[in-house]
Amino acid sequence: MIKGLKDIKPIVDIPDNSLIIFSVILFVILIILILLYLLLKPKRKRRKKLTQRELDLQELKNIDFSNDKEVAYTFSTKASEFLDAKKYKEIVSKLESYKYKKDTPKMSEELKKEIKKVIGGIK
Repeated sequence: MIKGLKDIKPIVDIPDNSLIIFSVILFVILIILILLYLLLKPKRKRRKKLTQRELDLQELKNIDFSNDKEVAYTFSTKASEFLDAKKYKEIVSKLESYKYKKDTPKMSEELKKEIKKVIGGIK
């Protein structure tokens, strides 16, 4: 019986690349998923930040003319950079009587029209 047995052979190394193949497949799938996400995600529009000049112009165009004191203060603070000095001083001098007082007189329609005209002419 012992003569029929063959000798036990030493352990042989079998080349195994399964870990490398698995890593490559996983990496490729990950790259594909990232690309799909970047292509399919909704595009976010970047908001353009408004400059201080644009913010001031927007505030001037949204003045509430029912409140005379607010008109006087807002126009005085925001309109200086849009008008030449002479025109600005002329209008602000007319607005002085509507500022710095607890009770102010009613603003004349002429002055309101002039302010609206000036604001409408600003670009």
